[in-house]
Amino acid sequence: MESSTRQKRVELRQAIVDLRERGLLTQAQWAAEQLVGLPDDGTDAGIPTMPSAAHLTDSYLLARTHFDLKVGRVFGGHTRGT
Repeated sequence: MESSTRQKRVELRQAIVDLRERGLLTQAQWAAEQLVGLPDDGTDAGIPTMPSAAHLTDSYLLARTHFDLKVGRVFGGHTRGT
């Protein structure tokens, strides 16, 4: 189960980056919400495994999609405490 959750995280992170690059912002937001909603199994606890997004955390990805969609009141809460 650990590896399947880890694989899901990797794929969702890549999907978020790809969708944003293509201008599919609502779809990127959905993927980010799925990513943040995955259970924390402690295997990679927010540490990205993709070189293209090595500096990004899951919460940041979600906040960024909300920012892109101009959902100002929502995205601020996702970066507090991270």
